[in-house]
Amino acid sequence: MKKFNNILLLLALLVSLFSGCGKKLPDGWPKVYPCTIKVTKSGTPLEDAMVILTSAAGSGGNWAVGATTDAQGVAVIHTSYTNFTEPGAPEGTFKVTIDKSLPPLKDPTPPEELEKLDYIARQAHVAKLDAEAAKRPPIVPKKYSDVSQTPLKVEIKPDSPVEETFEIEK
Repeated sequence: MKKFNNILLLLALLVSLFSGCGKKLPDGWPKVYPCTIKVTKSGTPLEDAMVILTSAAGSGGNWAVGATTDAQGVAVIHTSYTNFTEPGAPEGTFKVTIDKSLPPLKDPTPPEELEKLDYIARQAHVAKLDAEAAKRPPIVPKKYSDVSQTPLKVEIKPDSPVEETFEIEK
């Protein structure tokens, strides 16, 4: 019987030791729930788009909620604070913004031609390239990337994983 009690004591000590292991959550950390958001444009998955969830109530704590879409247009939402991140989103209603940067405009001018330009001519050349870049339409219309304009919303509820698809209009 004494050996059985020693085993129970050892098990109790092990449980108490390991129950304190793991990441310490930041102060005020919310309980998070699974959330995936798929983004398509003209029916095609939108890869490398940033999806951000912003509390519709206007207060969301000190953490960021969002993710980047993969090749299938799917963003597995994470909640992050400094170097701590956890999959999922806190409970609540969120405005969803989606943004994707245009690739940089490549200068077709050969480097040896650029070297021949003096300072004023080079500045004019750069200004011309910037003006051409500004004429390009955005990949994601501004109404989706601006939190004050976005029509997109998602509601996160306990015990109800969110799998939402948003189609971006041109």
